[in-house]
Amino acid sequence: MKKLIVILIVCMVGLNVSAQMPDSVLIQELKKEVKMLKKEAKGLKYQVSTLKKQHQEDLEKIKTSLDENAGKVGDLKNELDGTNGALAEHQQSSDERIGVLEAWTKKMLMILIIMFGILFIVLLILVLMNRSAVKKNFIKLEAKVENVKEEHSIAHKELEKKYLAELEELKKGFADKK
Repeated sequence: MKKLIVILIVCMVGLNVSAQMPDSVLIQELKKEVKMLKKEAKGLKYQVSTLKKQHQEDLEKIKTSLDENAGKVGDLKNELDGTNGALAEHQQSSDERIGVLEAWTKKMLMILIIMFGILFIVLLILVLMNRSAVKKNFIKLEAKVENVKEEHSIAHKELEKKYLAELEELKKGFADKK
């Protein structure tokens, strides 16, 4: 396209010049202009080839950078998948531990209720069988019942503390994984 425009300009200039100059002078003038145009064309070709090389180098740099970034993204995705898997395993393990602790607490409460029921029945039997002997031993039995209540209360509190400590440990472990 550029060559065509240059040729048209040369032709127009040539026509104008030919109308005013003799043919030999006109031919020499056209030869000079053609030489100048050839020099300009060579310079432009050199610039185009230089720009193409620079463009190709830039494309290679961008491609290399994109490949590196794609690798990093893949690595991060793999790491995230691994972390999510570990988190799911930890969550499942935590849920199982909490379930075991809750079941154990329920069993202990049932044992405590049954024991108090048995103590109450024994107390009633003793009262009905021998009121006079019961009156003497009632204070001792009441003290024993209170001791048992305190022991069970202490045991229950210890279990509750242990349960809360394990629950906090699980929460802390879960928070650390995030």
